Amino acid sequence: MDKWPNGTFSGCTNLETVTIYGKQFGGIDNFEGCTSLKTVTYLDDTPGTTYNKAFHDAATDIQFIIPEGSAETFLRQGYVNLSDKSALPIAREEFEYEAGRVTLLSQGNGTNLLTNGDLEDTDVSSFVAKEASSSGIVPATIVAGEGVGGSRCIAVTSTAGTSEDWDTQFWIRLPETMPAGEKFGISFDYKASAGAIVDTQCHNEPSQYIHWQCIGTPEFTTKWQHYEVEVTVPDECDGEDNGNYKNDFNSIAFNLSKDRTHDITFYFDNISIYTTKDVPVPEGIRGDANGDGNVSVTDIAVVVNCILQLPNTGGFSEYGADANGDGSVTVTDIGVIVDKILGTNASSRKMEQVLEPQ
Repeated sequence: MDKWPNGTFSGCTNLETVTIYGKQFGGIDNFEGCTSLKTVTYLDDTPGTTYNKAFHDAATDIQFIIPEGSAETFLRQGYVNLSDKSALPIAREEFEYEAGRVTLLSQGNGTNLLTNGDLEDTDVSSFVAKEASSSGIVPATIVAGEGVGGSRCIAVTSTAGTSEDWDTQFWIRLPETMPAGEKFGISFDYKASAGAIVDTQCHNEPSQYIHWQCIGTPEFTTKWQHYEVEVTVPDECDGEDNGNYKNDFNSIAFNLSKDRTHDITFYFDNISIYTTKDVPVPEGIRGDANGDGNVSVTDIAVVVNCILQLPNTGGFSEYGADANGDGSVTVTDIGVIVDKILGTNASSRKMEQVLEPQ
């Protein structure tokens, strides 16, 4: 199917995930009213056309996953109107949207700033642990067959009878020092041999405590769960010298000895760290050449006048007139506008005939 028809999933309130292949995405009101929609994965490196009100009245916290490195392409070609979720950036980096901005996560679809985050190799340079029964901080232990789907994972055991929550700890070493105020994302799969609540802390090097709160408080059960959160590095990680070491945030500590009544083994798999950056959302709508908030046949006339260097008596939006986002206003933009109006693939056709005098 080249394109989904208008309203393909309109009103599907139980729809949670969607994967879009190739150029099949299109049509008006595709996801209107999909209030449970959580994730949209777009597999094509070049964004297809996102038509008017595709996400109107849908969920407000949708995450889009797009081909790594294609965010700029989407921002050039995408039809962005956050005010009514008419269309949203689709680019295989993961991001969320807020009013007035797009938060772009450089993790990508499977890209991980950590080494051996899926634990299928032997490299544990990003992971260390301290068990009460061990002599100190050592490389974390990878075990086979215990991970998600029978894969490999990290296992850390807390023994009964410890005296402090931090007697058994697991650390994730960050790929670089992250200063106060910087945002980063973390995700991992986790379970334990018994239910347990785990606190997390900001450390410099493992065991060099900086702040009591880091990425939240995961609640472990005996079944695999997925944990994912975006975090702002706390002000306490200011890089200042505290007399013993600098408050440089370099590792995340998990305190695994809160339950000291019996032995518990904690398992971690598919660990990912990714950084974030804000990408400004341009004002206006691609194709809305006169800036009235809609894409219509009137905009075609505005683009034609622009190309022929004729005056436009109404409004003019350079961003809107550059409908395909390539940095210039040409006949190709007319085809893109026709796409938006008719829901066709007119942008793939040559449009020179539009400029021929009648």
